[in-house]
Amino acid sequence: MSATAQDLAGAPPPRQPWWSVWVGARPGEWTALAWSFAYFFCLLCAYYLIRPMRDEMVVRFGADRMQWIYTVVFVIMLAITPAYGWLVSRWPRRRFLPFVYLFFIACLAGFWLLFRHNAALAGLAGADPGAFGRGSAAVLAIWITVFNLFVVSVFWSFMSDIYAPDQSRRLFATIATGGTAGAIAGPLLAQTLAPTLGVERLLLISAALLVLCVFCIARLIPWARARERAHAGQDAGQDADAPIGGGLLAGARLVFQVPILRRLALLMLLGVVVGTILYNRQLHLQSANPDSIGRFVFFARLDLWINLLAVAIQLGATRWLLPRLGAGWLLMAPAVAVIVCFAAIHGHPTVLAVAIAQLVSRGIGFGMLTPARETLYTRVDRESRYKAKNFIDTAVWRGGDLVAQWGIVALAGIGLATPGFALVGIGVALGWLAVGWRIRRWERAQEGVAGTVAASGPGTTPGRTGAR
Repeated sequence: MSATAQDLAGAPPPRQPWWSVWVGARPGEWTALAWSFAYFFCLLCAYYLIRPMRDEMVVRFGADRMQWIYTVVFVIMLAITPAYGWLVSRWPRRRFLPFVYLFFIACLAGFWLLFRHNAALAGLAGADPGAFGRGSAAVLAIWITVFNLFVVSVFWSFMSDIYAPDQSRRLFATIATGGTAGAIAGPLLAQTLAPTLGVERLLLISAALLVLCVFCIARLIPWARARERAHAGQDAGQDADAPIGGGLLAGARLVFQVPILRRLALLMLLGVVVGTILYNRQLHLQSANPDSIGRFVFFARLDLWINLLAVAIQLGATRWLLPRLGAGWLLMAPAVAVIVCFAAIHGHPTVLAVAIAQLVSRGIGFGMLTPARETLYTRVDRESRYKAKNFIDTAVWRGGDLVAQWGIVALAGIGLATPGFALVGIGVALGWLAVGWRIRRWERAQEGVAGTVAASGPGTTPGRTGAR
């Protein structure tokens, strides 16, 4: 075997420079790491550039009516998930991945035209320009919510497909840092450019960043093919460029059939409920602020600080802890932080307390939980990576939002206030902790199987043992 093949197979080199140790990369991985980093940077920069628009539109629509927005989003997710499953089943990834991003690029261009020519289009429709603009804003808020979940899910499906489990533990924290850097750049660009260019032109800049994502995918495909040739038989001899096959609803079926996928779905559901409670309380408290520009700046600054904390955790903790402790412990750590934050909110139900809770929970979630969770998908087969993962990241996520929002409406209707919601959040976080512990036990069992296979020689792929 050549030196390059050995590196791709995960054989440790005799000596590594300090910068290689810092980011976790080995010879033969630097090019792929750089393009993956750039890909995630452009993707999250594109999203966070327009995210403050979504939050502001939701406040304008009404913080007490958010459940309707999430109902619409959930219905859309249920509609497009089978369509995505059909696309994945029939097209190789080198074709369907760019198609997904090109679709969203076209949508951004369409929204730019919609806002640019709002009055003229309202006249053609025979509608009041003000009402037409508010309707357009609500549609944009819903679209941004769908866009975020879908493109990020597709990104991590691709990453778990082209990196082996050992590589994912070393590299995913660094790759996630690329996304966090983009999430920092996005709000900074939004604050800087919106006053001079106008909010609607940010949509075009976001579209341009997605074009760069497509270019990064094109640069990563050849490296992925080379890695898979070095790992002959990793997916039972499956051609990496062949369509995955399967039915339209295979993702949902796999989630119900495969124990680890069920646990990952439950983990997602509990985490979403926690995040929705905090998000709802933040918008509820912010609705008392009559200053629209002030709310926009507040949301942008909160996103900025969340992502600054996330990048510090990714580089200062996750990069070192994930290869040593595994994913399970890092899935449980954010739950502990959430419990502490909700306890603080229960005692001090203020805008600042909720903002700090969002900062801590989302910062640790992005910085630690996300890269840890994504490494687990390298241990399942390709159909699970693309279909089941997408179902979890879209339908389960927004289903959790839907249940949480309507639950909040029901609890608020019987007089529950922010301190009471904090107690509910603590209970949900305890369930999160328990699910994380079960996933940690599964991960340890997989590591034991992998060690047994490595000792007995090549044959069955360790990453797939017990996946179904």
